[in-house]
Amino acid sequence: MKKIITEILVADSRVIQDMGLTVRLNALGPSSLDFMVRAWVPRSDQQNATFDLLEKAKVALDAHNIGIPYPQMDVHLYRTPKPQPEQEQQSANTATSSDASRDAEESQQVQSQPDADTGKPA
Repeated sequence: MKKIITEILVADSRVIQDMGLTVRLNALGPSSLDFMVRAWVPRSDQQNATFDLLEKAKVALDAHNIGIPYPQMDVHLYRTPKPQPEQEQQSANTATSSDASRDAEESQQVQSQPDADTGKPA
């Protein structure tokens, strides 16, 4: 890739070759190779040269079958068996008895707390 990008910079007449070119692998992204590309161009050509060189780089990379990777996520779906009617009834009974015992505990706690105004047990 460095060679392809360097060739694009050398071929562009706006790039001042005497000032030197920099094409370096700058970072390994999660789905990319990030290159730092630096070249000198006259200030009046800076914006157009940037856009044109990026476009030329994309076309050249495509021509060499080098694609731009995009983040990918794999989603795995698993089937779980449906609960049988006996299991559903058992789960419902367990939940009901748990709710009843929790309600009884909360009721006891409320009764044993002193009255806020008098300080006497409720």
